[in-house]
Amino acid sequence: MKEFLEKLKNAVRECAKAHGVEFCDWSEESQLAVKSESVPVLADMQMICDAFFGSHRCIEVGWGYTNIMYDEIAPLPEINEELLMMALPAGTVI
Repeated sequence: MKEFLEKLKNAVRECAKAHGVEFCDWSEESQLAVKSESVPVLADMQMICDAFFGSHRCIEVGWGYTNIMYDEIAPLPEINEELLMMALPAGTVI
C-alpha cells in the first residue's frame, strides 16, 4: 500500500505542477489535494482517481481545493497506466 500511496502522491503532485497550483499532502488525514477548483484540474483529478480506484467518487471540491479522500474507496489491483498518462503532462514518469 505504501508504494501505491507514493504513486498516487506523485500523480497528484505532477497534476498540481502542470496546472501551476499548490499540492497539499494531508496524508495524515488520508487526503491529497490541489489548491484549485477549476474545471481542468477537476477533470485531471477525476482521471487520476479513475486510474487508481476505477471511480472518482472519492473527490470532494470546496473551499478552494480539490481533494482526494483515498481511505473511502478501495484501490484497483493494478493502476490503469494508460488512463493515468492521459491525465498528466506528456513524458511524466510515475
